[in-house]
Amino acid sequence: MRLTDSNKDEAFLYLDNVSVVYNKGTINEVYALKNCDLKIKKGELVFVVGSNGSGKSTLLNAISKGYVTSGKIYLDGKQLNGIPEYVRANEITKVEQNLDNAVVNEFSIEDNFLLAMIKGNKLSFSTAKNRIRKKQIIESLAKLDMGLENRLNHLASNLSGGQKQALALAMALYANKPKLLLFDEPTSSTDERISKLIETMIFNSVIEDKITALWVTHNIEQTQKNKSRIIKLIDGSIQIDINHKKHKY
Repeated sequence: MRLTDSNKDEAFLYLDNVSVVYNKGTINEVYALKNCDLKIKKGELVFVVGSNGSGKSTLLNAISKGYVTSGKIYLDGKQLNGIPEYVRANEITKVEQNLDNAVVNEFSIEDNFLLAMIKGNKLSFSTAKNRIRKKQIIESLAKLDMGLENRLNHLASNLSGGQKQALALAMALYANKPKLLLFDEPTSSTDERISKLIETMIFNSVIEDKITALWVTHNIEQTQKNKSRIIKLIDGSIQIDINHKKHKY
């Protein structure tokens, strides 16, 4: 069912008949997303589930990077079509599943955090470093309870996979206060302790800071803990949409 104009006005994130097609017009044409309609309210956490190749990561990329063949995407009433990724970065932060994309191994912990803070801005790295207080970085990292605030000069390459993922999450949540957070399986490479830490940080940010979030996961148990809304992608289409709090969305 297509969303009405009144529904669009109510939605904080709104996808209107969005499709992503690879090799369009050829014998190898593939629909990675097909005619997706979706509305998400401000401060809502929505889990995205589905098998490999169902379109989960494509959905996040359509929102964060603008990889759309047809359809329109709106955030907070503003159409995103045609807006480049670096401009979207002012309002949208994506935590990658690939740790090599989440942090820069050759940079220190402090400089990684600094890069996140200037993301989407026109400030040069050296100028920003002089303006931004180290205190803010220390306070943000201290929330991880991993001692990273005492290792600011250490290279990210020296961190474990779980520490890198926690650092990437802290950068996403605290560096520039985005309007929308996109998580691509943020606990996929972490142990149980760090997974619980990441889950708690995400849930607290959604509840306390009213940040809107899409969370791709294969872990069904995660979707049950906060009784959050779940959408399921099958062959690029949103086939199931369940809101546990209201039983029907």
